[in-house]
Amino acid sequence: MEIAQALGMTKILIIILVISGINPFIYINTPTPAIWSWLITNKVYGCMLVFFITGMVETNLISTGAFEIYLNNEQVWSKISSGRIPDPGELFNIIDSRRNSVFGAEKYLEGL
Repeated sequence: MEIAQALGMTKILIIILVISGINPFIYINTPTPAIWSWLITNKVYGCMLVFFITGMVETNLISTGAFEIYLNNEQVWSKISSGRIPDPGELFNIIDSRRNSVFGAEKYLEGL
């Protein structure tokens, strides 16, 4: 998560530098890379390229693939532990069985 946040801040910094036409490599006594020269020459395409590529990398860094289903604060399904997403029939059966067990316990307690 921290890497994705740092990449997001770097993305904004690069876009600001490209739009303003500042060459940061002059300040650190380094030859200007060809990609930076291209970015400065093609500002619109360069900013779009930086925005979309870094956005894609950020999304992949923060994506866990988690898909969890909770019913009354109780986890009834986890894609991470099962390795898959439930089909609709299976999901309805899980919800019905949990609901019946909860309502059955409530009716039992009412009878006491």
